[in-house]
Formats: sequence, C-alpha cells, structure tokens
Amino acid sequence: MKTSLKLLIVFAEYTETNALLILSAVTQVDRTNKRLLWSNAMKILNEMDNSASEVVLLIITLFNTVLSAIPDQDTFYDITDALEKQGMQRCTQYYLTKKPIEADLIEQFSIYDVNFVELYSYCVFVQDLLDFRQH
Repeated sequence: MKTSLKLLIVFAEYTETNALLILSAVTQVDRTNKRLLWSNAMKILNEMDNSASEVVLLIITLFNTVLSAIPDQDTFYDITDALEKQGMQRCTQYYLTKKPIEADLIEQFSIYDVNFVELYSYCVFVQDLLDFRQH
C-alpha cells in the first residue's frame, strides 16, 4: 500500500492535471459504489491505533496534493465536506496529539487544517454577503 500511495503522490505532484485525474478516478469509483469521496482512505485513517504512521502520512499528503490542485471552490468544498463527514477533524485531533510527536504528520495535518479553515471562512463570508443582499 505504501508504494502505491508514494506513486500516486509523485504522479499528482508532477502536474496539477494529474492530481485532477486522481480526483476524477476517486470520484467515479466512490460515486459508482454510492460512498462518500475518499472513503477507502478515510477508512484507514479512522483505524487510528491500527494504522501505520507512514501510511497515514502518505494519505494526508495525497489529500493535500490533490486539494491544492483543485481550481474551483465548489469541488474543494465537496471533497472537504466528504472528508469531514467521515471524521477528518477527529482524525486530525488524534494524530496531532498522538505521542510520540511526528513532525511530518503534524505538518501535513496542519496544512489540511489551514485549507479547511480558509474554505470555512470563505463560505461564511459568502453566506453573510447573500444574507445582507436579501435585506
């Protein structure tokens, strides 16, 4: 599994269009199977005590790589919403407080958190703007 994840990361980092191809494949498989996006990867993250740190690091790195390549807010929101529905914040808190501290894991989960907070702030701003215009 580690080798597959490493290859996917290299492929995604090579060019943004490759990251979007990965996203397209994940979306097609998960929607065909009527599952939330990235459900297989989230299943591994949610195993927490049973997941090897290196695998967790590779999964969150892949998430961040794909998320950084997404050109529009709607798609970004769809993915982060699916991840959050599957317990991403719980996973983040678990891995950020897990001992011993692993700097690489903290860095990747922090990158995800910053992107999520930025998106949430943007959504709140847009909703406030829409509410203001209706009054």
